[in-house]
Amino acid sequence: MAHGKMKSVYGIYKKHGRAQFLDAAGYYSCHVHPESIDKTIDEMESRWYDATHRQTEAEKMVEDYNNGLTVLNDASLAYVDTGFGMKKNSVSVSYDEEKLSTLRLYLEQKGMQVEDELTKSLDTLYAKNVPAGVREFLNMRSGNAEPPAPKVRRQKTEPKPATEVTDHD
Repeated sequence: MAHGKMKSVYGIYKKHGRAQFLDAAGYYSCHVHPESIDKTIDEMESRWYDATHRQTEAEKMVEDYNNGLTVLNDASLAYVDTGFGMKKNSVSVSYDEEKLSTLRLYLEQKGMQVEDELTKSLDTLYAKNVPAGVREFLNMRSGNAEPPAPKVRRQKTEPKPATEVTDHD
C-alpha cells in the first residue's frame, strides 16, 4: 500500500478513537458491538460486505477510508437516524449563489425554507418514479406502513333527461 494509507480497521480505530470508529463501522456492518472494539472488528473481518464475496466489511471500510469516502473523512456523508426505521441521507447540489440567496429571501417572506421545499420536490420525484409496490414494501420494512387508502367508488349518475328546446316567437 502507498505511504499514509490505512491498512486495517484496527488502524482506523487507533487513529480516530472508540466512539468515532464504532459510529463509522455502523455504516458497514450491522454487527457493531458498542461494548467491544475487538468483537466489532472480528465480526467485520469475518462477514462479507456484499453477495459477490470479494470483500469483507472490514476491507470495504478500509478501502473507502483510503479513498476519502467515510464519515471519518467527510462528515457530510453521514446520514441522520430519524428513529422511524428509515435513515436520512443528505444530497448536495451546486446552485448559483445569487439565485439561492434570492430564493431564500422570498421563501422566508412566505415562512418557507429551501430545504423543506427541496424535500417536498424529492418526495414528489420519488412518488412519480418509484413503483407503488416498491414504496409500500419500503414503508412496511421500515415500520412506517400506512394502511392503504380506501378506494372510493363513484356512483354512476343517471343522465338527466334531455329537455326539448322550442322556439318561442
